[in-house]
Amino acid sequence: MSEREGGLSSTRDVAHAYLDAWPAGDLDAVRGLVAAGATVECNLTGHGDAAHLVAALGRLAAAVDAVRLVSEVYVGGRAALVSDWLVGGDRVRVAEYLTVVDCWIADLRRVGDAVAARQLLRCM
Repeated sequence: MSEREGGLSSTRDVAHAYLDAWPAGDLDAVRGLVAAGATVECNLTGHGDAAHLVAALGRLAAAVDAVRLVSEVYVGGRAALVSDWLVGGDRVRVAEYLTVVDCWIADLRRVGDAVAARQLLRCM
């Protein structure tokens, strides 16, 4: 994997940059991590492209108090991340699967507890 600006040189670096950026509402940083032709699939915010992902993450960042990484696994250019999205005193558990190519997120698949998400997140 080649190194990019900002010292991103591994799948883990890209995944952590993504998890740092979107909950903070730093959508420019998210745009800088997601490949233009990225594929996005999500049972919570729908399927789409990089622009769809950035817009959805902007809405989520406004609604979520914090994101806590629970588990992470990396194999080559793939990452499996499990996190809790904290809203008030409650949480929504979410799994995200990223495919990283040349330090860009090329594919993102997200699966979360849709019932809890709709109850807790007004932006859904």
